[in-house]
Amino acid sequence: MSTSQLILQQSKQFNRTLNFVVAYTFGKNGIGNNGSIPWHIPEDLKHFRDLTTPKDIDSPISIVIMGRKTWDSIPDKHKPLKDRYNIILSNDSNYRDIQNTVYNMSSSNIDNVLFTTWENLFDNGEYDKIEKILLYRTPYKFESENESENDNYNGNESSNYSNSKFKYYIIGGEQIYKKALSMCEEYNLSYVINSTEIYPTKEQINLLECDTFFPKIDDKNINDKNIHNNNIIITNASPIYKSNSGLNYRFITYKKTTTSSISCFYTQETEYLSLMRNILENGSSNDDRTGVGTLSIFGAMLKYDLRNTFPLCTTKRMFFRAIFEELMFYLSGKTDNKILQAKGIHVWDGNTSREFLDKRGLQHYEEGDMGQTYGFNYRHFGGEYKGCGVDYSAGTENSTGYDQLANVINLIKTEPSSRRIIIDLWDCSTVHKAALPSCLCKYQFNVNVTKKELNLAIYLRSSDYFLANNWNSSCGALFVYLLCNTEGIDLTPGELTVFIADAHLYKSHIEQVKINLERNPYPFPKLIIKNKKRDITEFTFEDIELLGYKAHPNIKAEMAI
Repeated sequence: MSTSQLILQQSKQFNRTLNFVVAYTFGKNGIGNNGSIPWHIPEDLKHFRDLTTPKDIDSPISIVIMGRKTWDSIPDKHKPLKDRYNIILSNDSNYRDIQNTVYNMSSSNIDNVLFTTWENLFDNGEYDKIEKILLYRTPYKFESENESENDNYNGNESSNYSNSKFKYYIIGGEQIYKKALSMCEEYNLSYVINSTEIYPTKEQINLLECDTFFPKIDDKNINDKNIHNNNIIITNASPIYKSNSGLNYRFITYKKTTTSSISCFYTQETEYLSLMRNILENGSSNDDRTGVGTLSIFGAMLKYDLRNTFPLCTTKRMFFRAIFEELMFYLSGKTDNKILQAKGIHVWDGNTSREFLDKRGLQHYEEGDMGQTYGFNYRHFGGEYKGCGVDYSAGTENSTGYDQLANVINLIKTEPSSRRIIIDLWDCSTVHKAALPSCLCKYQFNVNVTKKELNLAIYLRSSDYFLANNWNSSCGALFVYLLCNTEGIDLTPGELTVFIADAHLYKSHIEQVKINLERNPYPFPKLIIKNKKRDITEFTFEDIELLGYKAHPNIKAEMAI
């Protein structure tokens, strides 16, 4: 048997729950560089202190475990970590002896610092001795002058105590994290990872290069109910905050238990999934224009907070660049699908094919022509449509119709209290001229003049719930963000309300829906707009950045045509 196998076998006796505390960069899991931390986030330091320090005398006694390099990285003025029992692991016996002498330590007189080895602590049962001694100390008053008569208890007598009176925190570095996680996984022990995920922008990423890392937990084994015996889930997540140092971060708690009773944290995507399940289990079976058939309900609503998060689905990966490019395509008033195809976006191919257009009675349209729908109605509502190849912009020969986008921007700037800040994409007199009449057929904006926030309600007359609902919701959310970053508009994103008339699942998507419902959501990402634009149509995909987007793999499904 190898040494590592022997260590793991002996470690099986340690049956406490380990709490990992770590701050790392999103994606790469970097935790340090050249013996130091390459960032300064005061809010994270406070979070670490609050998390690992007992709240009162009734709280469990905190034991923080770290490697020598982590200990050395702590400023001397903060050593040892106050009100916590500090254990430092090192294989250098000379270093341990010197440090234990410095901190006036001996096997029979434990204060609040101990330099020892992994083997002594976990394999030789040193933790058990420490617990027994600490139970006879005045909790959290390691520096108090009022010591109890039992402070020098040497642990030779047996005593009854509860494991719940102690909380163990693994706080670094890389090798200690690896060893502790390996022990937990090998013997299926419970653990909690209290992580601070740091989201550097593209401009910041080179400043946060790391040479030490926190072990990655296989994403396939997180939040997926299909994984056998998998109970690693996210139990809590904060919004993404921006530190005074300019870095974006959030606190996320992962938990691994040996039972299946633990519940995933609540997110607004949970409501999206609940509605999906409701349609699947209670929807009426209907025929539809595609001949595929649907399960549908009539009348539903979803709400999303846009202040610190962006509501992009995480239970299946979404093509965010396509959402952006499609919206910008609409805002420019275009209706030629070949423009989207040139960008590698093919969501409109089926509904603008020669066969589909002919079926709609639009034989006179060229292939790829969307007709009098989204783009045209944004910028030329009520005008005469002459085909996707015509330039309808102001000042041209074919300039036509009413510019709803310009009107909305003007009202937000000049009449923010108006209840008429509306874009209507449904023109009853021209729906026969559309390749596919608008599903998202109305936007209504609201300015909260007190909070200086921009809210939006969108109305979906028809929602292909599995394929298109979150796409449409994200499109609306993105519209709000772009408006808030258009010059002359001094607002921040508020809330998005999604009204859905006919919410349906195509029967050809049922198996994909079941897979989707077996997944727990991740926290939503955050959208960053790097700079304001004079005109909303000037934004490019390079002007925006999605931070912290983690999602389950995409679930492929054919669009019902």
